[in-house]
Parts: sequence; structure tokens; C-alpha cells
Amino acid sequence: MPAKSKKNYIVQFGSGKPGEMGTSSTELEVFDRLGVKNPKIGFAPFHHILHEQVNDWSLFLDLVQPITKKKIELFEFHKEKDMESLKKRISTCDVFVLGSGVCEPYLEFLFSNRLNDFFMSYFREGKHLIGYSAGSISLTPRYIHVAFFREVLIHWAMLLNASEAQRNDFKEGITLECPPEYREQLKKVFELKEPNKIMTHPLANKEFQGISMKALGFIPNMVMLPHFNEAIHATEEHMKAAVRRYSRYRHFGVPNGAAIFHTFQESKLMQTEVVGSNPNPKLLVTEFFKKDSRVYKTGEKIELG
Repeated sequence: MPAKSKKNYIVQFGSGKPGEMGTSSTELEVFDRLGVKNPKIGFAPFHHILHEQVNDWSLFLDLVQPITKKKIELFEFHKEKDMESLKKRISTCDVFVLGSGVCEPYLEFLFSNRLNDFFMSYFREGKHLIGYSAGSISLTPRYIHVAFFREVLIHWAMLLNASEAQRNDFKEGITLECPPEYREQLKKVFELKEPNKIMTHPLANKEFQGISMKALGFIPNMVMLPHFNEAIHATEEHMKAAVRRYSRYRHFGVPNGAAIFHTFQESKLMQTEVVGSNPNPKLLVTEFFKKDSRVYKTGEKIELG
């Protein structure tokens, strides 16, 4: 009788920082469910590490190093020059973690260096992939996000006390990206000096731009928004706008503390379920449709097809 083929897993955390919202138990449960004894783990946060602040790497190390006797390796993509050497080092890992960061440069780096093909081969060899926030998004077919002017106005209000050079740089960049029909209104916002008047301007509720960018595509037909209902850029309003613009995909909002756990066998997706939860019982993994939504509690299966 032939032996059963080995399963491997992809996990998408809604959190950006390891142990965020006091949910380290969820992360430890995930690593236990991978079924790898003393795994070799690689971790790549996608931002510059500042030594004077607590960062994702140190948080991840404190949380996960106790579960394995092997040293967890840090990968700083923005410092990498030799891609072949990078691939060889990643190949030694049983589990690779794509940390939080900014999606656009994250994906640009992966695709421009053909690491999208490499990670697909890596996964087909039976290895495991885990994502936090932007890393979770990168595992889907596309990074999709609809931004509202509200985020722009909050950022502008925060820059009121910044240097003139910083303010001018921001105004120039935002004006170029602004839909033409709103540029005159935006120009008037830039003349305001009081934060409250800026953030309550009628422009706040208008859609600023939609982003759709190719991602790694491990999970079929699914896009996600991490930090769901816990960040100004991750509300129900954002989810509904994304569904209106990009209706061919299934859209999931995943709060901090929750994760979506995918089981594969021979590169085929066999099962998807929710693992863990946010301490706030009202914050649940939520799928949005054109006119409706559905919530999933921990342990519930998601039929992705």
C-alpha cells in the first residue's frame, strides 16, 4: 500500500506583530500543528530594523525560539545582493515566515528577483509558509486595497508641524495620485491649519484610489485585509469598496489574533479553517459579498473550492 503523501501548510495571520493583542497562544498553536520537531525557521520582516525600537524580529525571536533547538535566522531582504545565496539559505528552512511591512515594495522585490517562482518550488518541496499582515497578503493571488481620503487627511494633519520640505513632498505626491475630479477640493484641504477641520472635511468619505497588484498566488481566489476593524485603513467600509471594485475574488477581513490555516497535500488545497481569535469577541474573521457578509469563528472551515 503506498504511503500517504506529506501534508504542508500555509498560515495567514491577521496580526502584524508577533504576539499582538496578547494572542501568542495562537501562534504557538500554529507552530505545533505544523508537526515539525525542532524546525529550522527563517523570518523576513519587510521593513528596515531600527535598533532603538522594539521590532517584529525581536518579538518573533522571544516568542518562537523556545520551541526549537535550531537558531532562527533573520533575513533582511532590503540588504540582500546575492539572490542565489539567499535562495540557498532559505532552502535550509523548514518554515519560512514573511513578516509585516508595506506590500508594494515587498512584492516588487519578490517578483523582480524571481523569488515568486522560488517560493513556489520551496513550498512544493513540502516546506511551510507563514505570513503576518503584508506577508499574509503576499500569499494570495493579488494585493487589493481601496484607500479613502480619510487616510490622506489624517496623514496631512499629522504633518502640520513637520518641515515645509516634508509637507511639500507629501502634497506633490498625493496630488499626482489624486483622482482629477477631487484635486481642487484637496488643494483647499492643504490650506487648512486646524487638524479637526482637516479630518472632518467632506472629502474624507470619498474613495482616493484602488490598488490591485499581483501577489504570490498560493491561495486560490482569496484576498484578505489584515487588522480588520482595528486600523483606519482596514474597516468594513474598505472591504465593501474592495468587493465593489474587484468582485471576482472572495474578500476576507482578518482581525489581529486570528489566523487562516490552509492544509495542502501534493500542492492541492485540502482544507481551510480559522485558528485563534481576537480578545474582542465581536472581532471575527469576516467574508464580504456584494450585498452581504458572513463571520467565521475559530475552528470553522472555509470552503474556498
